[in-house]
Amino acid sequence: MDRNRLTGDSLVGFLPQLKNLKWLQAIGNLLSGSLPDDISSLMKLDEIDLSVNSLTGTIPNNWDETHIISSFNLSYNNITGKLPESLGRAPFLRNFHVSGNSLTGSIPSSYFNLSKLEELYLDDNSFVGGFPQSRGPFYENLEKLSIHNNIFSGRFPAEHFDPYKLKVLSLHNNHLTGTITDEICSRTISNQANRIGTLTADCELISCDCCTECY
Repeated sequence: MDRNRLTGDSLVGFLPQLKNLKWLQAIGNLLSGSLPDDISSLMKLDEIDLSVNSLTGTIPNNWDETHIISSFNLSYNNITGKLPESLGRAPFLRNFHVSGNSLTGSIPSSYFNLSKLEELYLDDNSFVGGFPQSRGPFYENLEKLSIHNNIFSGRFPAEHFDPYKLKVLSLHNNHLTGTITDEICSRTISNQANRIGTLTADCELISCDCCTECY
């Protein structure tokens, strides 16, 4: 249902009735209203992409270990509030994109236990806080981390990321400090297809000899 000029909140309103829904994609329409709290009752839902609409309200916070959701994209809407702590208990979540909203608060600690997470896009919001200084599940499989244009602070633990999995690391316009490791830098000049294509940072705060762009 991409780019069909769908309007209003009717689509969002009847979502909870679609008990067998596995995949919902309605990118680039004019959908408004908020996601219903009982969207989590769709136990077969694997992927939702409602990016580039006019959705408002907050992200429902009633997810748990029984949900199979693997991809969740609400980028470029008018979503407010904080990230739902309960989504960090969804064991199969791989991709979470909420770029370009008006979200606040810090990353819930539950997200740092998401061992299957590959893509996390939080850029262009008003997030605060920092990242765990000890190695944990969050860093194991992450390929794309985009957090630019927020208010994150503290030391960024680049050494915990697997440089052979990283493809995007976009950190600029925050208050983060630290050093981009030589191992990560070596992947920016690799000729292999899976090299790091985007590496940005505030280079006065984060020492980076290999950034594709310094701010």
